[in-house]
Amino acid sequence: MKNFPPKFMVNIFGLKTPVKVTKNLALNHGVMGLFSKQKNEILIAQDQTKDEAIQTLLHECGHALFSRVGTTQAISHELEEIIVEQYSIMIFENFNLTLKKKK
Repeated sequence: MKNFPPKFMVNIFGLKTPVKVTKNLALNHGVMGLFSKQKNEILIAQDQTKDEAIQTLLHECGHALFSRVGTTQAISHELEEIIVEQYSIMIFENFNLTLKKKK
């Protein structure tokens, strides 16, 4: 991914969450992104375009948000997946997003 940092942080309602671009994520886990509640980290597959990576990041931030506010206990994983995917697509389609430059 050109112009996409290999490591950075996102803020999920005050909780700093590390994001790491990872090799072989799709091969090892069958996914392009992954949020680990136990480690409080987001992994993004390296073999994506920048736009795909941003959309994947939005999706995984959605899972991090659900975990942070405690809604993962109130709804099924299937419903969470539908909400997170549709919301990430809507955000990506309507806003020109770029990552902030680290100061």
